[in-house]
Amino acid sequence: MPASFINSRRIILLIPIVIIVLFFACNTKEENPKTGLNDELNFSLSDYELILKGSLLNSNSSNILFQSLNENLDTIKFFYSTKYFKPLFIKSFESKIFVDSLLNILGNSYEHGLNPERYHFTLIKNEFYESIKANQESSERYVHLANTELLVADALLNYSTHMRHGAINPREIYPDSYFLPVKDSLNKLLFEPLRQNDIIQYLYNIQPKSDKYKKWNGL
Repeated sequence: MPASFINSRRIILLIPIVIIVLFFACNTKEENPKTGLNDELNFSLSDYELILKGSLLNSNSSNILFQSLNENLDTIKFFYSTKYFKPLFIKSFESKIFVDSLLNILGNSYEHGLNPERYHFTLIKNEFYESIKANQESSERYVHLANTELLVADALLNYSTHMRHGAINPREIYPDSYFLPVKDSLNKLLFEPLRQNDIIQYLYNIQPKSDKYKKWNGL
């Protein structure tokens, strides 16, 4: 029997074996996807939600939230109570893309004559990245994550209000002749930013777009 015939037969016999090996290799790869931060840090949604609820209900004068969210704290408490105290924006350790996109918008608020720190720019950045830092206690991770969530909510309320109505309170300029209505926690427009499916796009959409405004601000 010619050697070429024998070699050809061996190749034909090996093809099914190669196909089977490749098949199982592909399946193994699919069953073991790249590990994300939630897996690496053993994320627990129930533990996170418990910390978030506690941060809202047990805030005190020494807490970072009480100091930073003083004006909107009751409003935020009310809104989150209607959502069963579940996170709306920072839903896990894998929210980095959202946080970075939000920080990009808040960091550029100076283009509108506003201070990024008015919207907790540094606090949001520090709190989120503390939550995913190496060698962090598990419970502390959720505290930082919850702080990030609530700082973001406050930043969104303030930023959207300033974009739509301006950042200057006329009552401070005309204390004897101008009176602003009291903030109503049931005001649907007030909660509009917190109800968005795509908050990043919403923040871009509410920025003033008139040519006169852009020219005045050098945009």
